[in-house]
This record gives sequence, C-alpha cells and structure tokens, in this order.
Amino acid sequence: MLVFQNTILSLVASVQIASYNMVRIGDWIEMPSLNADGDVIDISLHTVTVQNWDKTLTTIPTNKLITDTFKTGVVCKIQEHDELSAVY
Repeated sequence: MLVFQNTILSLVASVQIASYNMVRIGDWIEMPSLNADGDVIDISLHTVTVQNWDKTLTTIPTNKLITDTFKTGVVCKIQEHDELSAVY
C-alpha cells in the first residue's frame, strides 16, 4: 500500500485544492520552502506549476500545498497598465 501513498495524497490534495479554491491558474503564490514566488500557470493531479518572477518554473507537489504554509493572492487588472494585488 505504501507504493500508492504519494498518488493517494496527491489525489486528496487536488480535490481539496479544487473544492476550496485554494489556488487557481493566474493566482500569485509564494512558497519560500520550495523557492516558488510567482504566478500559477498549471494545476494537474500531482503538481502545481509556478512561473517565478525571473521566468523560471517551479513544480510543487499538490500535497505540499495542504501540508506546508504558503501565501497566495489574486492579481486583478484594473486598466491596461495598472495592477492591483489582493493578498489573502
């Protein structure tokens, strides 16, 4: 049963992330423990991909979003060049 432990944890975490709208594509996320600080560009069953401000990609296992701490926010476009960030 230990063979499927990560798969089961990822599945449960993905359901929780989707159910509670913890993270959505386009959200800003900061998770210093995994060197992630940027926009969420993909959410899959096992991973969440973040494009950092320096254009590098960080892949976060979905179960880390349930077990570890992170900051998230939504970047809202007000006008063509103005941005407003809301941190939750």
